[in-house]
Amino acid sequence: MKVGIDTFGCDHGRSGLGSYLISLVKNLPEDDSVSYELFGTEADRFTYMGDREFSFTSASMPDSLVAERLWHGFRANKFAKKQKYNAVLYAAGPRLIPKSFSVPGLAVVHDIVTSLFEQNDDRWYLHQMKKGLSKVDCVVVPSQYIKKDLERADLKCRRIEVVHNGIDHSLFYPRQTLDTGDDVIEIKPFAIKRPYIIYASRMQNAGKKHVELVKAFTLFKEKTRLPHRLVLAGSEDSYGEQVHQAVFESSAASDIFVTGYFPH
Repeated sequence: MKVGIDTFGCDHGRSGLGSYLISLVKNLPEDDSVSYELFGTEADRFTYMGDREFSFTSASMPDSLVAERLWHGFRANKFAKKQKYNAVLYAAGPRLIPKSFSVPGLAVVHDIVTSLFEQNDDRWYLHQMKKGLSKVDCVVVPSQYIKKDLERADLKCRRIEVVHNGIDHSLFYPRQTLDTGDDVIEIKPFAIKRPYIIYASRMQNAGKKHVELVKAFTLFKEKTRLPHRLVLAGSEDSYGEQVHQAVFESSAASDIFVTGYFPH
């Protein structure tokens, strides 16, 4: 069995979805009866591999969301058949997915789809997403909340499976103490003094609630006068302008740090 893994729409590994795909590829089970092949832009040939060695096929096109949506709408099925895939995993399900399938498909959905409907007025994209998520063989979601949201969106998904996101225990594990003897952590060009609260999430859309977090942190600082700082780490889209404006207007602006993307 040959499984194709679609890396398009995962932000070259620089987002939560990109991190998800990196971890997924790292933990793919070894089975002699199953082979995996990643496909995407040439720039991502080694982005998701880690220490694993899988084949990678480059699909030539401009590195733009419009080009990738058109490719998924008109060429993805032909590509999957040409590569002789028995199944395809679409890692960025709501962003990039065909509206019909000649090869069995599995779509990963982490987004609150009802919010995407409210925030996007691109009818062609919304039509393709609705058709794709309704016709794909299985949709994988990380929580019951996302599953119920798909149902609220009136998407007639054939099958929805809840697979909770795992934890990389090499990165997240109990420490005896957080005191390293240094009161300052360096996230160049920043030097952030402890204690701090960190929110690592791409500034992609209002659904990430960065603005609400800034407002809540402002109230927290005004009411408690505690020394905590807020660190917003993640790459920025156009929504980042609203976040920066909220920080600028906050009375706690001097204690809020926007670092941009921070490497793994």
